[in-house]
Amino acid sequence: MQFIGTGVLTIDIVQLCNAEFEPEQSVAFYAAGGTIANVLAYLSVLNASAQCLVIGAIGDDDLGSAALTDLSSFGVRCDFVERLAVSSRRIMHLISRSHRHLFSTRCTWCQRVFPRFPRYSPPSAWNQVNFRPQRAVLLIDRITEFAAKLARELAPAAAVVFEPTRVANDDDVLRELVRVARIVKFAADIPDRDRLVMAFDQEPHVGWKLLVETHGSDGISIRTQDKQISIRIHGVPSVDVLDEAGAGDACTAGFLTALGASLLDTKLPSPHLIDEAARRAQALGAITCAFYGAKGPLYALSAGELRRRVDETLLANRVFDVRPASLPPAMSVPAAVPNACRICRLPL
Repeated sequence: MQFIGTGVLTIDIVQLCNAEFEPEQSVAFYAAGGTIANVLAYLSVLNASAQCLVIGAIGDDDLGSAALTDLSSFGVRCDFVERLAVSSRRIMHLISRSHRHLFSTRCTWCQRVFPRFPRYSPPSAWNQVNFRPQRAVLLIDRITEFAAKLARELAPAAAVVFEPTRVANDDDVLRELVRVARIVKFAADIPDRDRLVMAFDQEPHVGWKLLVETHGSDGISIRTQDKQISIRIHGVPSVDVLDEAGAGDACTAGFLTALGASLLDTKLPSPHLIDEAARRAQALGAITCAFYGAKGPLYALSAGELRRRVDETLLANRVFDVRPASLPPAMSVPAAVPNACRICRLPL
């Protein structure tokens, strides 16, 4: 099986902070970020025989290289990531000791607002690439013409998973993506949630469909358009929530991993399998909250250890205390280049 993701790629600059989100140290760690990057990293670790690749763009700078190195370390192929002659899209991911997190586009060290990343469309050369994957799952996190085009081309042989982080104003593209998707997943607090649900309920569907809505610590709800299948799973208690960032992405990867080959079947998975997949997804999301960073468990645990943690969490209905003492050393910030900010790495 092949997992293909297209969407926004970022470089997350992560720092531990006090309760007022003031960094405790003048150091940080870098990690590839964005929904697609996080989901693909988890999928690659959890599915050793699967091939995972990302389509997108990132800046041709040192932090862009760091993001691609991070993704590649988990086995995600970056062949189709274009390097643009701009600064990579930066996100400050601030984690307070009071177990809250904040995303910011302003550097905590030099106080500059990060430059905007240009809207990206793959070059015309993309069409010349022999890109016809078989038995593929296509993950989309943005409502764009390119995403819709890719979904149209791959939909006959691929299962489309549509997980927007916001609902754009282009209703035609939104409805097309909802129409071809087998799974539409989103967080309950997404802006314009009702438009997304309305599109799911009103748009004629091709094949089976699932609407997956996450509710943070309150769990997950899943249903079909006709509501013949409707499942609600309550959240798994976490002993010590350190950082909730990335829990939804881990949840997505856990859900897709548990559904496995049934994602590509023309027949809807059984209610029992959907229920089991939802429980495993919730367990993985809860485990992620016990680590620093959106992909924290992937730096600290092997694939076998992570699967075992999921099994233990399901059995006990709680996340066992792991209490990492610090940020993962594997993501420590490298030495700053001359005449650049030591945190965001933009030229001074």
